[in-house]
Amino acid sequence: MDREKKHQGAGHRKRLREKFLASGLSGFHDYEVIELLLTLTTPQKDCKQQAKAVLKRFKTLQGVFEASSRALCEVDGIGPKNLLSLKLIKAVADRYLSKKIQHQDVVSNSRSLFQYLTHHMRDKDRECFETVFLDAKNRVISSETLFKCP
Repeated sequence: MDREKKHQGAGHRKRLREKFLASGLSGFHDYEVIELLLTLTTPQKDCKQQAKAVLKRFKTLQGVFEASSRALCEVDGIGPKNLLSLKLIKAVADRYLSKKIQHQDVVSNSRSLFQYLTHHMRDKDRECFETVFLDAKNRVISSETLFKCP
């Protein structure tokens, strides 16, 4: 390709990164969040169409993050390599929220517990029984899903 002729999306990734670094996700559409994540594992390729397609299939950002790997790979343009960025962000967020709530006083801070459980359990495709283990001072030690309804 002639270096003089750039495609219309040239510099788009850079603009997305700069926009995020300047103001976080404020002003981003959900497909742009997905697009930005896909660019992390998809070198030198426009990811906007894949981002829009995966969002159309799973309806919401949360739906995309909760989707199975198999279901995500059914979307044209999503494969094992760029699947990593979509699955990694959910796992990192879950760990962050789990660590954030551990050793906090959940009795006086039920909002944090509710936020953790909402994030952890929303968009599940089956009903789950989640247990939160507390120490003697009502601080979260850990949590785990004991069972899922069929």
